[in-house]
Amino acid sequence: MGINVKIRKAIYIRTGPGKSFEPPVGSISPSGNVIVMNGIEKGEAWRGVSDWYYQINDKGEKLYYWGGGIDVNDSTGSSGPITLTSILNYNQAINNIPDNWRNTLGADVVVAIIDTGLSALRASNFNVIKTYDSINDIVDGDVNDNISGHGTFVAGIIGANGKQDKNIIGLAPRAQFIIIRASNSGSFGSNEVGRGIDWLLNKCPVKPDIINLSCDFPVATNGDFFESAFSKLANQNTTVLAAGGNNDDIFQSSLIYPANAPNVLAVASLKAPNTVQGTLSSKVAYIVSQQNFVSLGNTIANPYSSDWGSSFATALTTGALALAISFSKHNAIGGTPLNLLQQQIQSFDSSNFTTNTQILKI
Repeated sequence: MGINVKIRKAIYIRTGPGKSFEPPVGSISPSGNVIVMNGIEKGEAWRGVSDWYYQINDKGEKLYYWGGGIDVNDSTGSSGPITLTSILNYNQAINNIPDNWRNTLGADVVVAIIDTGLSALRASNFNVIKTYDSINDIVDGDVNDNISGHGTFVAGIIGANGKQDKNIIGLAPRAQFIIIRASNSGSFGSNEVGRGIDWLLNKCPVKPDIINLSCDFPVATNGDFFESAFSKLANQNTTVLAAGGNNDDIFQSSLIYPANAPNVLAVASLKAPNTVQGTLSSKVAYIVSQQNFVSLGNTIANPYSSDWGSSFATALTTGALALAISFSKHNAIGGTPLNLLQQQIQSFDSSNFTTNTQILKI
């Protein structure tokens, strides 16, 4: 059987369950691919995590991977290309948002997605109004997501309109999109993401209502820039949502960056049925039950794909907020769209946490 995992951050491969097993025999970088581990052992704790996953190589040796850099998929299903024979309409899938939001379809809302771009094969499924390649500093150029597919998958959940690939409809299919390609591989750097945010703040002619960051990255020398930028975005009423991690990670004192930054709303994914243990990080704003999402793929042979994790829980929350913002732009609501979202969704606790597609507030 094995344990299906994804590598969330670059980690070393060791010959035993602990950092003290030096030197490492290799390393592995983040990717969108599922890796099968043979088992898990408790070992030396590192940064509060003592779980070590292992694979058995062709020589019968155990190679160990630190659990703090790994996401585990305990749910049924698989990640990767699938055949989709019926329509999946995310606009109708969330069971705890009102119909008068759904009916807006996200009209007049601008969503910026900073990710791996958008597949040229799927682009006609979206109303894209601006693009920026922050890797090469090119405006309205090529942002084709032809390697990873992560950004295309995220965009499909938020707002695919089904004009080409008719079996996926996003939450806000009439939303307008600004697509920023900050990575080709799905491994993100702070410089590329930072250029994308700086361009949105200072050069983009259109102000986004929401920025979706279904990614994480290390911040070393430019942390002050991000905190200043997120503050400026909040002052111009642009909401930033970021992937906050999955399962055990969200019970740590510090989430991944930028989910743990001020003026950023962290969205987490938690498996169900669940046993809540420990205290949730105070930075988690929303929780979505861990599930296998289905969205758009990035190849000719595979127009649809399946995947899981807080990246896509964040996309789901971004889509729901887009509906709330659209409703607020056409109706007097007596508050902000975020307040509207808070009023409509339930608070998280173990009694109301189910496998249903829903967003819960903290």
